[in-house]
Amino acid sequence: MPPSIDRVAIAAALLAAVVAGTALAGESAPQAHRRRDPAVLFHAKERLTPAERELLHGVLGAFQVHTRRAIAAGAAEAAEFGEIPGLSRAQVAAMVQATGAVDFAEADERVPAAKLPNDPAYDIQWHHRTIGSPAAWDVTTGSTAIKVVVCDSGVETKHPDLARNLSLPGYDVATRSTNVSPHTYHGTMVAGVIGAIGNNGLLVTGEAWQARIVPVRITEDSGGLAYYSDMAECVTWAADHGAKVVNLSYRGGPSRTLDAAAKRLRARGGLLFVASGNDGCRLGSGTGACTERVPDFASFLLVGATDKQDRRARFSNYGKAIDLVAPGVEIATTYIGGRHALGDGTSFAAPLAAGVAALIYSVKPNFTPAQVEDILRASALDLGRAGRDAFYGYGRIDAGRALALARARR
Repeated sequence: MPPSIDRVAIAAALLAAVVAGTALAGESAPQAHRRRDPAVLFHAKERLTPAERELLHGVLGAFQVHTRRAIAAGAAEAAEFGEIPGLSRAQVAAMVQATGAVDFAEADERVPAAKLPNDPAYDIQWHHRTIGSPAAWDVTTGSTAIKVVVCDSGVETKHPDLARNLSLPGYDVATRSTNVSPHTYHGTMVAGVIGAIGNNGLLVTGEAWQARIVPVRITEDSGGLAYYSDMAECVTWAADHGAKVVNLSYRGGPSRTLDAAAKRLRARGGLLFVASGNDGCRLGSGTGACTERVPDFASFLLVGATDKQDRRARFSNYGKAIDLVAPGVEIATTYIGGRHALGDGTSFAAPLAAGVAALIYSVKPNFTPAQVEDILRASALDLGRAGRDAFYGYGRIDAGRALALARARR
């Protein structure tokens, strides 16, 4: 039996179960105060057979899809539908995938930020010495011509150690407004790792402390969660507004929709950095929080965390998809209320790597994303087994070596 007929048969059987009212084991009740109805994200194939087209429309119709909209500049579609008792978003996505009419289908899930901070405290920024920031700063401290978009929970725009480096207005994906006031402290901390003002006698120093930080809010409330679709919209907005670097300190690694948006960013000269997450498990292992498969997407860099001994931080997720690692333990950075604090997590490792990329672009603004990526990998300190491995990827970032290599290349 041809594979296409197999897919049709599978989807038809699943659809029949729904129509007949069969209760399938689903996810727990959705959280209250949800901004939108459940949604499935997918991308239809360019060439569909009549049977595939009919089955796709049938599946979407069975779930009474009331809104179907293009997102990420057409890289995907979001189909919103009403609640179906006993049926999860993931199961609906599986039925859409089984039609054979789509390149991919996935649930539009809300996922937590990779890490929330520790208690506020003053501390020395050990990570700068470890990754050779001073040597990099001898070359450049960043350029105001380089835009770095922070897709997060919003930023405290009047923070004394950030305000001068912020490029405003930013953007709020959920409300399509310029309101980027912080829902949580997470975004303010992430922004500080990249671009807290240096050499001003205040608080902390960011990695690229003369780059321009553009805050884009992707969370809808103080819960700090973000949808895959909003992550993708942020990356797309960044691509369309000339960003060279985009940081996403959320667990977006499994998302094909995010991959599609990241490809658009790369095509326009920008590079996306994504945190690997803080569950301490092997990505795609099927255990704990690492149940989802995480492909080794070539469109963005997945960053894990190391500790003060240059070992994998115990909380840092790992696996074949990891590209690089960076310090992520006791990272001193900006905090709401005009203060600073210490934070642990891959949420702070990813923007540190993003900050080094901003420095590279500052000296070589015409470099392609592939060239910047190659420099980050070639200059990284190889930890663990020789070559790329599941714990450290290509190694721990080294800003000093990266800038020396960037200067030497044409």
